[in-house]
Amino acid sequence: ANRPYRGEDAVRAPGRTAVTRWNDAFRASLRAAVAGTSAAAGPRAWADRDPASCSRRARPSGVRKNQMKRGSEEGDEDKEAKKPKEMAAPAPAPAPSPEKEAEAPVCNVGNLLEICDQDVDFAVELVGEGGQEMTGHAAKAVSRATSMDDAWLTAIKTHAHSIKGVAGNLGMERLRAHAAATESWARTTAAEVDRKPEDGPLALEKSQRLVELVAEVVEWGKSSRATIEAHARANPV
Repeated sequence: ANRPYRGEDAVRAPGRTAVTRWNDAFRASLRAAVAGTSAAAGPRAWADRDPASCSRRARPSGVRKNQMKRGSEEGDEDKEAKKPKEMAAPAPAPAPSPEKEAEAPVCNVGNLLEICDQDVDFAVELVGEGGQEMTGHAAKAVSRATSMDDAWLTAIKTHAHSIKGVAGNLGMERLRAHAAATESWARTTAAEVDRKPEDGPLALEKSQRLVELVAEVVEWGKSSRATIEAHARANPV
């Protein structure tokens, strides 16, 4: 009942396989369908059939096996694609630069009030006086770095040391840190026998940075009373 239609051209001959006969039958039936005169099934016989399904049946068994193999391989690839992929470990966040990591506030108000025995008026006065003193030291450091006269590195070291002491007493941590670094650099460089070409420009750069940070402290001191009072009220002793 399920035998395939062989058509008029499907003639048995010695050595002809079933696949060959089916191919001949398919070609004959297709020609008849195109002409609309299929001898066995009428003009609509092939209109309701999928030629692709017939062509698949007409292929030799070796071709079908290869297709099945490829289909199996494609199925394996689909399974692999659907498997959850291992997430790569996220790249570590870049370490903060030393300058940003070490950057301190303009003033540690708690430290300032502790030094001044929680006296707001005295703290404000001390900030003003300290700012004036440090402004002079910073200006002299720039002058010596510019002239590069006798013992100029030692003079820069001394001015940086003075700024470091005042800034530390006032809780000006950002300024104190740079003054300490400048002092250390000047001491090390002064001990070297030979001067390097970059020593002068670097000394000037460090000294000018002292001027900038001292000016920052002076500017902060102009409106520091409100900040110091607020801190004292929030942290009663």
